[in-house]
Amino acid sequence: MTTETKINEKRKHRCVIVDDDPLLVELLEAYINDTPELTLVGSFNNASEAIQILSHEQKIDFLFLDIKMNGISGIEAAIKLRDTVKYLIFITAYSQYAMDAHQVNADQYLLKPVSYSKFISCLNGLLEKNNRQQRLS
Repeated sequence: MTTETKINEKRKHRCVIVDDDPLLVELLEAYINDTPELTLVGSFNNASEAIQILSHEQKIDFLFLDIKMNGISGIEAAIKLRDTVKYLIFITAYSQYAMDAHQVNADQYLLKPVSYSKFISCLNGLLEKNNRQQRLS
């Protein structure tokens, strides 16, 4: 991967992946497993199953969510899961849904393909922003 992994937090961040692309799920699972500060809570290939299970789950730190999936879209899933997720990150091949993602309070919108460095940079940016906000309040 890369040597520029920063995330140095005191606890493991709970992660969930929801995407109908098995290759992307496998890639994100590898990224999470290669980052000691992250732990994978679950992977789902459809939003319906994710909603059913995650609505009863403890708080999720990072939700990695596709936009276009069969059945319930990632946008619809985000609306239902937003209160259980600290950071909502869309990972999609479609740039035209960025405004929709913004309207459901997405924290980040990444376009496929996602390299490990882009993945880590995204997470570090969100954690640094959160740390700044905590220091200022």
